[in-house]
Amino acid sequence: MFPCSTRPASRSSAAAFTLIELLVVIAIIAILAAILFPVFAQARAKARATACLSNQKQIGTAFMMYVQDYDETMPNVGWWDSYDTGNKWLGSYSWPLALIPYHKNTGKGSFLKCPSDSDYPNFSKPEYIEQLIAFKWPGAKAGMTTQEMAEVFPLSYAANYALSSSGSTTPARGGLPLAAISSAASVFLTSEFGRGTAPWSNSQYSVYYTFPGYPNPYTRWKAGQRHQGGRNFTFTDGHAKYIKEPVSLDTPGQYTQDQVTGFYCRKGIYTRPDEDGTCNYPK
Repeated sequence: MFPCSTRPASRSSAAAFTLIELLVVIAIIAILAAILFPVFAQARAKARATACLSNQKQIGTAFMMYVQDYDETMPNVGWWDSYDTGNKWLGSYSWPLALIPYHKNTGKGSFLKCPSDSDYPNFSKPEYIEQLIAFKWPGAKAGMTTQEMAEVFPLSYAANYALSSSGSTTPARGGLPLAAISSAASVFLTSEFGRGTAPWSNSQYSVYYTFPGYPNPYTRWKAGQRHQGGRNFTFTDGHAKYIKEPVSLDTPGQYTQDQVTGFYCRKGIYTRPDEDGTCNYPK
């Protein structure tokens, strides 16, 4: 008698997937992707927000080093600190350039640029070209477009305009002394800020100074809302903090600049150097 055959089933018949099994596997992968991709996206967004917060902290440190060398006085944080009514530069560098000796960390990889900002436009007003050329900034030249200026000197942050002691009739006075600030841990020094909604082709630019809600309609201010419904601030004592937006800014012009300033004030983010917490702004 011949023994019964013990030959195993063919490999192809034992290992093959049926169509239903294949569809089940694909469905499981799709479900996992739908669950995990948003998680990964949120993690990346959180990492960018953390890097931006670190940038703001380093800016605060550079500011503090500057004021120690200049009799406890802020650098030029507003337009009238460096320019007159004829838009003429008065020869004194604005804070983004004045702080360079205190960090020497420049270019697109510097902490002056938020990783969530694709425009970095806040030193792109044409009048700033003269400063860049006088500073001998690499790549600076006469006749640059606003977008070229942003490429040459990327900047994602703007300083608190209320920390300036100059005005249209009293230019070139520079920033305020630290002693004029009542609550240094609450008065913001710099905030995230942006270009707004107009295209570069319209010669749109942005500036290195701001108020909450500036200018109205506040598309530039809203452009600074880069991190999961909030933004990072540096304060006049040098510390940095992430703040959720206190109000929706989705409708440009819905609130006045004073109203927006009041929303932040009531959340503990002061603009005026003499703010005492009463936040006497329209609601």
